[in-house]
Amino acid sequence: MWRTFSFVILAAEVSYAALEVQGQTFSVDRKIDRFLDDPSIAIIKTLFLQYQPEYLDILPLYVVLLGLFPLILLLLERHLLIPLGLSVAIYLLTQRFGWHPHSYPDNEAWYFNPLAWQCLFVIGATAGYSANSRHASPLKTLWLWKLAVGIAIVVGIINIS
Repeated sequence: MWRTFSFVILAAEVSYAALEVQGQTFSVDRKIDRFLDDPSIAIIKTLFLQYQPEYLDILPLYVVLLGLFPLILLLLERHLLIPLGLSVAIYLLTQRFGWHPHSYPDNEAWYFNPLAWQCLFVIGATAGYSANSRHASPLKTLWLWKLAVGIAIVVGIINIS
């Protein structure tokens, strides 16, 4: 519901700005023109997380990830490696087969693909949960920290070069 409210506020602001600058390109650039043309369809598509105007395209990712969070917590309660393994498998399959949800109206891929971003979310959830878990944490092993620091150094060198 809060996503729809945020969307309506954005639509009102963009509509006001478009009237003030006397140009329709502003609403087209912000991908709000579909809402202005047919608001009844756009509101329904917004509720189904399909219509994603500019600057609000990250909100559907949050809705999906927070909707799945209770399942992630249940899996973390069973064992810390279960959600990590499933998450990495989904991420790799997404990269391999190009899975992604589609948006309205142009049937484009979501800007933030939840099938890929969920991996980072699950890693963070596991790291946060492991401190209070009764299971042995794979995050406390020394080799994993060395590997993480090594990867960070390599990525930093690649990014600088």
